[in-house]
Amino acid sequence: FSREERKSLNFESTLVPSIVQPVLKAVTSSLNPLSIEPTWMDHLATGIDKLCIAVGSDSEAYSLREMTFTDIIVPWISFAMNSSNWDPVVNVEVGLKMHEALLTLIDKSFIGAEVEEN
Repeated sequence: FSREERKSLNFESTLVPSIVQPVLKAVTSSLNPLSIEPTWMDHLATGIDKLCIAVGSDSEAYSLREMTFTDIIVPWISFAMNSSNWDPVVNVEVGLKMHEALLTLIDKSFIGAEVEEN
């Protein structure tokens, strides 16, 4: 898309989220983030990076990363951790591993992307 087309289509605020959100929600909806392997989170980070590279500009990529985490990934994990299926007293280790995996995912998606760009 040209710069004018991107602007008229509200590319980063409307078009991209309307495509990406349903896909990511479909992928994450059937998974319990408290039971997935950390390597899966690495694959998720790689997928997010590939999507962000494809959108073009740094500001659009950053907006896509931010939308992905604030609208999909964090609520997905938060829902699992607030679920009655997870007991924070008994399963402390699981919660800590998820927290570490989330921080690693964010680090790779935001900070890792900045390092690659520079």
